[in-house]
Amino acid sequence: MKTREFITTINGTEIYAVVNNEGKTLVPVKPVCVALGVVPSTQIRHLKNAPLLSSVVALETTTGSDGKCYEMVCLPVEYIFGWLFSISPANVAESARAALVKYQKECYDVLFTHFYGKVRLIDEITQKEADLLARKKAASEDILTLKREIREIEQQLDSLSEERTNPQKSLFS
Repeated sequence: MKTREFITTINGTEIYAVVNNEGKTLVPVKPVCVALGVVPSTQIRHLKNAPLLSSVVALETTTGSDGKCYEMVCLPVEYIFGWLFSISPANVAESARAALVKYQKECYDVLFTHFYGKVRLIDEITQKEADLLARKKAASEDILTLKREIREIEQQLDSLSEERTNPQKSLFS
């Protein structure tokens, strides 16, 4: 049994996905195009020509905004956001352009944070590791210094003990 699932609102239009019989959540492309004011057939052609997206495009029967069932070109929900990122704002209706540009900026920010954040995290981990190794080296050197000091103290104690246990030499022997 297919179910509908609310995904988002684009330019005042609610976008729904269909969960097909295999449990995949698919988003019809046409309602998204209409909400953005782009020509659906042009976007569908772009999707079918895109190497990655063409491999995941599916035809699915879903309910249109008029309540009737239609076979529509759909993308899995996990691909919709990347596809929206690829749409040129110049091709979008003026009423949706600012929102699309804002969305695309957010995508850039998320990608930067994801990828550069990993680099920064690796740098932070490397720095922490270097600091810990320096502390370990310093602590090891402190241990060696303390062991030497302990040996010296033990030698001095042995010397004192020896002096105490040895009888004093006689002055007139």
